[in-house]
Amino acid sequence: MSSDDQVDRRYHLEPNVGWSEELDLIAIEIQQEHAGYDLLRLIHTGSVRHGAEPTFSSSRTSTTLTLSGKVLFLRGIYRLESRDLPLIVVSESSDKSWDKAIRDTGDDIPRALKDQVSKTVREYQEKLREWREDEKREEDSWAQRLKSLEQLPAEEREKIEKGHKAYKRMEVLQQLFGDPPGRKEPRFDDDKKLLEMLSPAEWVSPLIEGEEAFQVQEAVGGPGSTGSRDGEYEALRMKGVDGKPGLLVRSWTPPNDGVASFPELKAALEAELPSAFRKPRSATLRPPKRGGVVTLDDTTFVDLDGIEEQGGQALEIFLEDSGQALEIFLEDIGREEMDEQIKKAREAIKKTGTEALGWYQPFHIWDEEHWGIYLHLDRLMALAWDMHWSGRLHCQRALYLLINQLVQHELFHAKTEAALTWLELGALKKKYLKYKNDVYENARGKEFWREEALANWEAMLWLKENCKNREEIRIFEMLFELSPPGYSNWEDGDDVWTWRSFSTELVEGVPFDSDGKRPLPLEGLLRQMAGFELRPEDIPTRWFGKGSHADHLFRVPARKEMIRFLKRRGYELEPGGKHPKMCHKGSGKCFPVPRKDPVSRNVFGSFLTHFGIDKNEYKKQRLTL
Repeated sequence: MSSDDQVDRRYHLEPNVGWSEELDLIAIEIQQEHAGYDLLRLIHTGSVRHGAEPTFSSSRTSTTLTLSGKVLFLRGIYRLESRDLPLIVVSESSDKSWDKAIRDTGDDIPRALKDQVSKTVREYQEKLREWREDEKREEDSWAQRLKSLEQLPAEEREKIEKGHKAYKRMEVLQQLFGDPPGRKEPRFDDDKKLLEMLSPAEWVSPLIEGEEAFQVQEAVGGPGSTGSRDGEYEALRMKGVDGKPGLLVRSWTPPNDGVASFPELKAALEAELPSAFRKPRSATLRPPKRGGVVTLDDTTFVDLDGIEEQGGQALEIFLEDSGQALEIFLEDIGREEMDEQIKKAREAIKKTGTEALGWYQPFHIWDEEHWGIYLHLDRLMALAWDMHWSGRLHCQRALYLLINQLVQHELFHAKTEAALTWLELGALKKKYLKYKNDVYENARGKEFWREEALANWEAMLWLKENCKNREEIRIFEMLFELSPPGYSNWEDGDDVWTWRSFSTELVEGVPFDSDGKRPLPLEGLLRQMAGFELRPEDIPTRWFGKGSHADHLFRVPARKEMIRFLKRRGYELEPGGKHPKMCHKGSGKCFPVPRKDPVSRNVFGSFLTHFGIDKNEYKKQRLTL
């Protein structure tokens, strides 16, 4: 099969590789049998068994290797996913030691994993110190034992003494990682244990210009795999041991076994059934009942990953950032204006229900830059302060619950569109636009507006699972009771008949009339997601609101914003090639032009690495764009 045939087989989800060009970095593979064990010794002792080349040395601040007479500094270590072998990344500069590198690696290694590696380093060093102290205490007894060997030649005595020290060091390793390689019955697979602590990666080399995306797709998961579930990859572009440029793919999203991802489902429909979409798709923002069109400049992207969970670092960061943003918002508009905002928010809920706080723009109707979820930040913050001042909830806790129940509501609209997309692909017949016009709009404002009722039921389900007590749940029940029919009928979701009636409407494209008719038993279409996998991060989500409080909650940039940043830094578009890139004439460094909006976390991570800045520094610089 030719490479073109292989690319065609995967056209449904074209890879999007965000890579940072690090011209000083060099990648070297360790290909020994007991790679993990040798790697452990490299990190802590500066030497590798079997006299491996290149030669390594270690100091208190850095680990170096000598290759062709040149001293190189250790910058990071990765585990190759396909071969389960470590890849050492080095540079000619010494600006990063091993300890600093493990702290500053970035989003490609979770904090818990970095802490685990650092803890292992500390444990080993502590054991080594204990052994050296024990060695001092044992010197006298060992010297007495050596006296009994005085009749042996000096060379033999030296071998015995070295063997004793090696044995003691092996005891330390054994306590941490089990028996060393070579034993007949090792208690633990110490290679595997160490490798599991390293960030997985794929080394794509040599790099063929214009073929980066295809090579990455082939490397991650192999030819029979779909690679990343959303087509996104984060990589470093550097020199391989043979001097040729290559990509070190550091991060990607593994696919769900046996089930298509929502991004692939969406891409397939766009390719196979273009008639399913409105022509042309809208390129505007239209908040419900707002009256007038706003632009993307009034929005900021939201990264929902981890925020919906009850614990974890992502939630802690969100609570800290949101608390500061709430204070900024109050300081900017004042208490009197905040009271007016609260009044408007509650009146809007009475008229338009949950959509007063946020809305969903389906991709069947809106284009790539405008579809997705929008969260009305000012109104959410106003309600959070209202709950705070009434003594019912702390403002940060209130905002956390308000945002997440709203996201669950809007995600149900996304689930509905995804389910209809799945049905459209199965029949190769358009369904969503017919449902939207003949069912959804026909039910608007009525008690059988099932999509809105079930969306609020999903929101309440999340609240019941995450609220601390009944009082918190009651606050949101009262909020739902303010809403018009449909939204206020959320309790209908307790009845399986409602789910079957709604699923029947999706399949048939006409309002379901229960008079003398039974609904189809297809409730699993929306409750089980058996045919595809939809994750919150699959849906572009934005704050609707502009100001310093919105800037404080920034997570990832828009595609156009990233291009403006590159141009401000002196980068120009490089002509030609299937995957365009922007390059800096002075340094020769390049960065691929992002194709998706919003920019993924992987691409943004590569972008920050490329410029050697963190997200906080970028947030400062983006204000001048």
